[in-house]
Amino acid sequence: LDLLKYYNRRDSLSTLKGCLLLADRVVIPAQLQPRVLRQLHTGHPGIVRMKALARSYAYWPGIDKDIEDTHSYWCNGEVLQRVGRVLYKVLVGDTSWIRHANQLRKRAYDSTHMPHQDLDVLFEMFDLKRSPSAPPLQPAPISTEQHVHQQAQPGNDEDQPRRSTRTRRPTRRLHMDPHQKSYV
Repeated sequence: LDLLKYYNRRDSLSTLKGCLLLADRVVIPAQLQPRVLRQLHTGHPGIVRMKALARSYAYWPGIDKDIEDTHSYWCNGEVLQRVGRVLYKVLVGDTSWIRHANQLRKRAYDSTHMPHQDLDVLFEMFDLKRSPSAPPLQPAPISTEQHVHQQAQPGNDEDQPRRSTRTRRPTRRLHMDPHQKSYV
């Protein structure tokens, strides 16, 4: 145990039945820290909740950084279905998780897997014939005149600003009366 790291917190340290405590948290020795991190990470609570759990039960110098380092990787998963407006059911390994859209990331391709292979999978899935000598499909470039003409059409959804569908109350202005003592 490197005692110099605990010197600034020496007034908060105590022992109870042979356990070293910092206030009401157990000080975890370096040999047990990976085990505690694995315990905190079970159920994949998310980094914010994981830090909150750790801060309420355990302590060691640099615990936040250790949690960030263990939680910094992303698991590959497959979105099974959408649940509500922003939640998704995701298959990760053998278990399914419910995750918020902010917790999902588009899959990045590694050097062995190229994006055009996904098109091959679709052709196989739907039993479509594809000539072996056919070049990979690429979108045709849009000329400037076509692009300007597309933007000028009133039915084009790209030009319409996104607006919320919720109804909003009109704003109430505060009219200041310097002679009035209270507005409650």
